[in-house]
Amino acid sequence: LSHQADPKDTVIDAFKSITAEGQLNPSEEIFGTKELEDLLQKGSAQTGMELSMTGISDESLNQMSGAGIGLDVKRDVDSGRQLLNLSLQYGGGELADAQLYMDDTQIMAAIPVLSSRMFTLDYANDLEGQLINSPYAAQKLEEQGIDIEGLANYLGQYKEALSDEEPMMDLKALWNRYKEGSKAIDDLKTAMTVTKNDKKEFTIDGQSENCRGYHVTLPKDALISFAKTTREFFLNDETLKQDVVRYLELAGGIYAADGDGESVDPEEQQKELWAQAEAVLDNLVEEMENTIGDVTMDVYVRKDGKMAGFSYETDATVEEENVRFYGDVSFGGGYNMLSNVNGALNIEDSDGQIITDSLDKTSAYEAGKSWSGQVIATLQGDEEKYQFILDGDYQIADGSYEVKLDLQSNGASQASLTANGAVSDLSKGESVHIDMDSLRLETTLLNGSSSYVEFAGSY
Repeated sequence: LSHQADPKDTVIDAFKSITAEGQLNPSEEIFGTKELEDLLQKGSAQTGMELSMTGISDESLNQMSGAGIGLDVKRDVDSGRQLLNLSLQYGGGELADAQLYMDDTQIMAAIPVLSSRMFTLDYANDLEGQLINSPYAAQKLEEQGIDIEGLANYLGQYKEALSDEEPMMDLKALWNRYKEGSKAIDDLKTAMTVTKNDKKEFTIDGQSENCRGYHVTLPKDALISFAKTTREFFLNDETLKQDVVRYLELAGGIYAADGDGESVDPEEQQKELWAQAEAVLDNLVEEMENTIGDVTMDVYVRKDGKMAGFSYETDATVEEENVRFYGDVSFGGGYNMLSNVNGALNIEDSDGQIITDSLDKTSAYEAGKSWSGQVIATLQGDEEKYQFILDGDYQIADGSYEVKLDLQSNGASQASLTANGAVSDLSKGESVHIDMDSLRLETTLLNGSSSYVEFAGSY
């Protein structure tokens, strides 16, 4: 006897394949984006940016051409030192700059063009005393009604929070706790019914493939039970409660610093927030009970078990009117599951009027050579059609790139943003330099004419 997989498992595994780990990611393969993000967030790093205006359609503002800004940030995690320099530029020269230095004990700030003096603050030693004894800071803080003791306490708490290795709000850990500790997903799977359906042809990687079909029903009662069980998990997650209390302790420091009335116990605030959240979630569940119906789907699975596409349909009652929601999604293959996707959501009222929201994404990647892609998002009714069109192209050999974003109404461009330049000095996961030869924003005015402003710069 041949072993056949449970249709439920086949359908669930097909949905999991859409976002499965280990899929090829061109930006990661070319640039090492994850390592760069980790370096920017946690490591010693230097970042710089320059942007200057090179042209504008309004002749009265032509004198601004050549004006720009520069930003340079350096951080050394071993010493805890950070240095920021912000400059105003014109014609390739620097007009003025502002500098900020910070380490584990002090902050220094200066604006040389305005004053030869430097503002210094030793926030590790008797911060409150320094603020009180400062002839300038004390006066200004009092004028603003800020409680100096509260401000000192807040800065101390904030510094302590920054030094913690664990993030204050770890959403990934929260999601993992939900998946492991909640029965909501398992209960929904149990209530779901799956039966075999007719096969359907899909084009995968340019080839026609006959894909297995399954008819899926998610009962209304199961969806409501899923919402209730999920609600219970998040309201009772103790780690989330503690994270919120800690956040409120910091926020409370701000309110105390503002001198805004009596302080409130963060734990009591958390309880009040949870009571409010519980009321809101109860209303949402009640709305679901009064509006949604069963959800039915036709799911199609490739020979390798991955998702080929699915269609869906459900009815709902919105403001006492019956509304039908339906649509389909297909996956065309490529370097990963989301590289070529086409999907649509149709909303049809009782009079037969339909609003369609669709997404068409195509992209191609040739290792060592190039990446290109396009995303078209469309919102269409009986008379109006709006589109968001994003095109991109990157050539690995010379680092050249082009990006264009276009917002259209009934086929006519209303606003566009184009950028082109080249990437150089690329060391995967460690460093990158991006030159922007042109960044051009163009808009269409009410009289039909167009206006633009153009920049150039680097990052």
